[in-house]
Amino acid sequence: ADIDDSEACMLVSSMSTNRRLRTLVLSHNLIGKDELMNVVVPDHVTGGEAIANWLSGKCRLRKLDLSWNHLRLGSAAALASAIEL
Repeated sequence: ADIDDSEACMLVSSMSTNRRLRTLVLSHNLIGKDELMNVVVPDHVTGGEAIANWLSGKCRLRKLDLSWNHLRLGSAAALASAIEL
């Protein structure tokens, strides 16, 4: 698979009203590849940040697999903050 940050943002945007999705597997993609773009363009939203914003909303997801992506820095912090234990 080759879903990158911009595609992840579009995917999350399209799922914003979905209340039935319980499992989402986005492993082995390119999400987070644009993380360093935030240094140049601070308002740039990465795929990880978009997913974190979605998780913080009314999302009812129970399982999310983001393994083998490029998540780090701001995306990793945003995802960690969005996860409720």
